[in-house]
Amino acid sequence: MAAGTGHRLFDDGKPVRMLGVNLDITDRKEIEAALAKHQEELEELVAAKTSDLRSANTALEASRTELEEFDGATHPSTGGGLSQAGA
Repeated sequence: MAAGTGHRLFDDGKPVRMLGVNLDITDRKEIEAALAKHQEELEELVAAKTSDLRSANTALEASRTELEEFDGATHPSTGGGLSQAGA
């Protein structure tokens, strides 16, 4: 793949010369494509990890609620030892 810029010179409407620069940008385009691919893969990994963490947090909150309910049932005079002692 190439990219270039330049100036065309005309004589009586006919092109006689072109001055400019032409660069091969194949490597650059391949690197950009690889970078975009890696970025997409990273975003997928982050989304998966975020989902795993949300699931783990939900399970942790459910376990904590169950434990507080159990603790409250075994210590009715204190109204639940975990919320007072564990917080």
